[in-house]
Amino acid sequence: MRVLPRASEGTAEVPPLGGARPSRKRRRRERYEIGGRDPYHPELLLVALEHERDKRPPAERLLLAILEEAIRSYIRTVHAKSAKSRQLYASTRDWIAAHDHTWLCSFETICETLDLKADRIRRALYTWKLAHRA
Repeated sequence: MRVLPRASEGTAEVPPLGGARPSRKRRRRERYEIGGRDPYHPELLLVALEHERDKRPPAERLLLAILEEAIRSYIRTVHAKSAKSRQLYASTRDWIAAHDHTWLCSFETICETLDLKADRIRRALYTWKLAHRA
C-alpha cells in the first residue's frame, strides 16, 4: 500500500489500484474455473474425455463412460442436500479415493488403462470441491 501525505494529518493510506482485493474463496474459484491451466480440472477433463471417446477401442470406451459418469456424479452431488444424493456422492467419493488395482473397474485400473494420472484427478476434484463450497 502506498502512503501519500494528507493535508490535515500528514499521511494517508491509499488502497491498491483496482479496488479491494478479492476474497480467498473468490481467488480459489477463479483459479479453478474453466479455462484454467490445469488439464485435469474436472470440467475440462470431461470435455477432453468426450473428444477422446471416438478414438478408442470399444473396451476403452466403456471405461471412459464409467469415468465420465463418476466425475459427473461427483460434481453434481458434492453439495447435495437429499439423503439419496449424499449417498451417491459418498459412494462416488469412496470409489475415486480407493487405491485398488485388483478390480477391473476400479478407479486406479481405469486411469491406468486410459493413461491418466489417478492422483492428479483426485487432487483436481478435491480442489474443485473446495473452490465451489456452498
